Amino acid sequence: MNVVRRHPIACLLAILVLVTAAAALPPLVDAVTGAAPDADLSRPLAYVAFAPLSDTLDALTFLSLGRAQALLLTWALGLAAWGALRRGTVRERVRRGLLGPVLVLLTAVSTVLLPRPVPALVTADSSATVIDYHAHTDASHDGRTILGGWGVQDLARWHAVQG
Repeated sequence: MNVVRRHPIACLLAILVLVTAAAALPPLVDAVTGAAPDADLSRPLAYVAFAPLSDTLDALTFLSLGRAQALLLTWALGLAAWGALRRGTVRERVRRGLLGPVLVLLTAVSTVLLPRPVPALVTADSSATVIDYHAHTDASHDGRTILGGWGVQDLARWHAVQG
């Protein structure tokens, strides 16, 4: 019971994960029929092992640039305030106050720069064509434009690295 009192948010999230797992939706849905297709989503071991981190970084890429900036700024300020207002010497409070924004900045940089394993669609039917319709372009809000653009060669190289 002490764990629940000390970590109520973590316990609530764990319960929510277990409850939603009981009514999970299929990971793939045919866009035309709405049924599960005759394909499977293959998840590499590294994808599963780093899933919490990869999911967090992927979620940041789904936000618009303005929303991502607002989210990161809010977290940076909140963590800085939380670290600075805790008990301790001035040196400890300054160190903790700076640690939060640095972690947020590292998360933002990781979102853009780190290669992450991705799942792949596989099917037993060798005549079936599996197409991945997403693409990163200069119009993407996932940090590619911040780093000087994202051209066709960059897109091809990214997909080659991802498999």
